[in-house]
Amino acid sequence: IYARVRQPERRVVIQVPEAGWRLPQMGVRPPEMLRLELTRELLAKAAGGAITLEVKPLE
Repeated sequence: IYARVRQPERRVVIQVPEAGWRLPQMGVRPPEMLRLELTRELLAKAAGGAITLEVKPLE
């Protein structure tokens, strides 16, 4: 999956809640593409076929 954020953020977690997948990051910036490699097994966990990618502050 390739994605971009709208605003720069520091200390975030990138997650796909439907699959229970999380990736902590020190920072994200709009000019840089996020490149996420998700396995078939992980994608199969997503109910209904919809996938949501979230970038939230690290707690």
